[in-house]
Amino acid sequence: MLADPTSDFFGLLRALLDAKVEFSVVGGTAAVLHGASTATYDLDIAMPFSEVNCARLLTAVVGKNPRLSHTAAKRALTLKADELASFHNLYLTTDLGRLDVLGSIPPVGDAAEVLANAVSCGWTKSTSCGWYPWGCSSK
Repeated sequence: MLADPTSDFFGLLRALLDAKVEFSVVGGTAAVLHGASTATYDLDIAMPFSEVNCARLLTAVVGKNPRLSHTAAKRALTLKADELASFHNLYLTTDLGRLDVLGSIPPVGDAAEVLANAVSCGWTKSTSCGWYPWGCSSK
């Protein structure tokens, strides 16, 4: 179950898929997608931080009031794709809910390794999922 009734994680997922972001859902939301009855408060994704993929991420969150959730003032996201490409992680609050973007999942490896190990779970035609590390991928 999704614990925060104001969150629209499926809306966030749809925005990421529509923008063709390469990502893998991991963490609590992935567990929920696999049938777990755990509460989760954010959408965790593993994502390669390439400049192209970061530009797609920016496209996905435009109009959703993205803010940097780990800054005291929750500043608006004004960074460009080339700046984001140097990041390892990015923590956002949006109008659809919290989005944690992770460049790696220790001990599995970087986002590319997580994506390579994802298998289909069928919750959307363009998405595949894997139990280890409880991930779903946009591949």
